[in-house]
This record gives sequence, C-alpha cells and structure tokens, in this order.
Amino acid sequence: MAEDKYIAIEESGLGVDFVEDLSRLSALRDQIAGLENKARALREAIQSRMLDRGVVAVRGAGYRVSVSVRERTAINGDKLVALGVSPEIVKRATDVSSYTVLDIRRERQ
Repeated sequence: MAEDKYIAIEESGLGVDFVEDLSRLSALRDQIAGLENKARALREAIQSRMLDRGVVAVRGAGYRVSVSVRERTAINGDKLVALGVSPEIVKRATDVSSYTVLDIRRERQ
C-alpha cells in the first residue's frame, strides 16, 4: 500500500495565512469561472445578433468586431487504419470541421 504523502495543514507549520490564501484562491477561481461563463454568453449573443442580421464586420464605439467562419482539417488515424492508406483513402479519411470566430478589438487611440 502506498504511503500517504500528505500531512495535515495544522501539522505543517504553514499557519493561518496559508489557509486564508487557499480560501482567497478558491474564491477567485470561482469568480473567474463565473466571469468566463458570462463572457461566453455575451460573445455568443453578440455573434448571434450579427449573424442574424447578416453583418460580418462593424466598427464604432471604440471597437472593431468581426465574425468569420473558419475550417479546420484533420487526418483521422482510425479511418486511415480502417481504410488502408492510399492517396485516395487519405483524402476520404480527412475530416473538415468549420467554426465561427468572433473577434472584438479595441480601436487604437
């Protein structure tokens, strides 16, 4: 059986400040996760609003905003093995995925 390498905080000599730092770090991580979720929702709303109106790029209020659809190509190794690797088979085993990118940048002063 593996020996437990952890010791109790109380026995470590790290003190109360250490526990308070852990608590602050945990609270910050929770806040960051919440902010990231809010930012993701806002990005999706902005992107959706632009795409619904057929707008791909705007400038104003100190921002440049653009939406673009991009593709990513990847070779699927399982397909190559299953199909037996030749130029034609490699082509058939190539997956193409597309995704939409929203780019928001502050205008330079």
